[in-house]
Amino acid sequence: MKLRICSLKLALVFTVCALAGWPEIDRTVARGLVGRPVVSRHEKLTSRCGTRCHLVLRQTMRRNREVKILRSLRLDTLSPQERRGQQIFLKGEVGKAPAGTGAGIGEGTGAEIRAVLINSNIEMPATAFPCANCHGRRGEGAKEGGVQTPPLSWTALTSTAKSAMTGRERGPYNDSSLKLAISLGLDPAGRQLHAAMPHYRMTAEQMNSLIAYLKILGQGKETDPGISDEAIKVGAALPLTGPLAQIGIDIHATLTACFNQINAQGGIYGRRLVLVAEDSRGDLQGTAVATRRLVEQEEVFALVGSFEPKGSEAINDFLQSAETPLIGPVTFS
Repeated sequence: MKLRICSLKLALVFTVCALAGWPEIDRTVARGLVGRPVVSRHEKLTSRCGTRCHLVLRQTMRRNREVKILRSLRLDTLSPQERRGQQIFLKGEVGKAPAGTGAGIGEGTGAEIRAVLINSNIEMPATAFPCANCHGRRGEGAKEGGVQTPPLSWTALTSTAKSAMTGRERGPYNDSSLKLAISLGLDPAGRQLHAAMPHYRMTAEQMNSLIAYLKILGQGKETDPGISDEAIKVGAALPLTGPLAQIGIDIHATLTACFNQINAQGGIYGRRLVLVAEDSRGDLQGTAVATRRLVEQEEVFALVGSFEPKGSEAINDFLQSAETPLIGPVTFS
């Protein structure tokens, strides 16, 4: 049995590419580029990694300077509640924990949201009708199939407006009347909204999260998690205890040394790379719990060099649902 460890130089290059807004690099691509075993001792891996990664960073940033980098490196970040609301707005659901972890996302948060079509009384998962599909990813409103959907910025919602679909004037929404619009399809005067607007069955916690997100929608806070004005936080689920502890310790030391070199050179656009490691114990259950903790509680930007035991498909599905990049996983082959 041979340990196949992704070179941390390559893993950090992937991180840089992700920050620069390159197309998504998934675990299949990462593994396809790493075909030979690499020694795990960090002394042999860290040589020149900081310099090389910093050079790649400068090159990629020049190619993408004004488009996708600034989108990822905005100063403001979302709160956990706003982040859940963002998922509901964009996807019609809140990401689920990996199967078999025995851990829920929070009471009332992970339950399935249902969309009900007015007049037909047809009910289906809200993933088929997320808000963003009709109102735009930034709530700017849109026109499709002859239907003009209104903007959903908080300024627009709390102002008097005339519906392009019904021709009626409506008063401003507040938290209470907006909840009625979402759940029952009623405007502030209690009149039925246009039939094209579904209403949604969700828990009180989900409703509060969605409204919290609508209050900041379009204000430039829709950033990726783990990014602040000072740091970029990445995580690693590693076996720091148990029979595979030495592997986890070596990987942690290597990542730390590489990040220290990059930080000593000014970091990434003045932001330090911060590593958060969670003990996975090297088994599937522990890895699932550690991964979820990094994503849900620590809110890391990406996972780098995480140890991946056999049978990690559910964990990878969770990461895909949470849209958290998995970069350079370490595995047995």
